[in-house]
Amino acid sequence: MSRGNSVAFDASRGLSSMIEISWSSESAHEVAAARKKFEEYTRQGWLAFMVASDNSNVQIYEFEPAIEKIFLVPLAEGG
Repeated sequence: MSRGNSVAFDASRGLSSMIEISWSSESAHEVAAARKKFEEYTRQGWLAFMVASDNSNVQIYEFEPAIEKIFLVPLAEGG
């Protein structure tokens, strides 16, 4: 089943929106598109997370096609 890349913005968080990217690991095209987005955002300083089997958020540092869904969150600016 092909789900394609799904990008959803959480408007309730204002400018620090979260992006969700999902894909089918069986589709080379979807994996390539998801990898490209992962690399594009993480190069800009965004953090990537997956939801583990125990429903905890786990930060990931490398793209892994088998995950099939990640969340990208921008770093907070200022201090």
